[in-house]
Amino acid sequence: MTSSFSATLDNCTADAACRVGDRMGVPSIWLELVEDCNLNCVFCYNPWRPQHSSLRTQATISAAMLRTVISTITAKFGPAQVTLSGGEPLMYPGLSELTGHLSALGHQIGMTSNGRSATRRRIAELKHRGLSHMSIPVHSAHGRVHNELAGAPSWSGAIRALSLGLELGISVTMSCVLTRRNIAGVGGVAEIAAQLGIKRFVLNSFHVTGQGLARADLSITADEFEDAKHMARAALPVSTDLVVGAPPDSKRGTRTAIDRLVVSPYGDIKLCAQSTRGVVNVLSDGMEQLEKLLDGISNGSGQVYIDRVDNCSCFSPSSP
Repeated sequence: MTSSFSATLDNCTADAACRVGDRMGVPSIWLELVEDCNLNCVFCYNPWRPQHSSLRTQATISAAMLRTVISTITAKFGPAQVTLSGGEPLMYPGLSELTGHLSALGHQIGMTSNGRSATRRRIAELKHRGLSHMSIPVHSAHGRVHNELAGAPSWSGAIRALSLGLELGISVTMSCVLTRRNIAGVGGVAEIAAQLGIKRFVLNSFHVTGQGLARADLSITADEFEDAKHMARAALPVSTDLVVGAPPDSKRGTRTAIDRLVVSPYGDIKLCAQSTRGVVNVLSDGMEQLEKLLDGISNGSGQVYIDRVDNCSCFSPSSP
């Protein structure tokens, strides 16, 4: 299994952040471990973040059931790239133990975090348990703008977390969500990445989904995103990879194969982190339905599940 970063990524925000060492035919696993977050990002795509979301009243998956789901997927496909997410994964009570469990199963483990609650001791412990990569967002070179978009003071915490990761020998990605509010300053964000020695910089576009449903005014055009990409590239060393995670005009039909499984806090098994609902729910449908989904992925008959995907523009549905 290679440890190099995947050179070609699709247009889903989730996998753009942390996918490393992919194996052909093995779906990556994205664990939305917890609903809670210590920020209130205006562009958060988590479907439960809007204040009146009906998801907030649903039962959540237990730690034991989550391990059963992971074991079932692992038994089918073997070790994969696993990304710890949320909400904010550092708020998950059993994060260290789960990381060790995943490592023992042979998985490569990454984490997407806002970095606000990261400490040297915590990150060192996670590395000891098997964490090899983490992705931290910085949305502006100016703390005031970043904090405005994040909904709470967090700029300095993000910079500290990136620095800690580099110091502790963890592979680190800096990401940035481009909106109407911060797009003009993308060059300054890229300069910070260069100064820190970041080797992978991910640009995502704001999408009107999740909490962003209330902020369509932050949308940008494809041409503006393209210009911003060139500004970022000009500010980065040639040795730094610039990856587009989620462009503004994600086009339906770019993927026909299932290459990720997202486990939500509510037991949904989704094919895209931005989806509102899963194609299967292990709490309401049972583990047999998960096993059928895994069989479909394995034997190439997963189109019936692709047709169930909502709120994601990168899959290719079958003709009506």
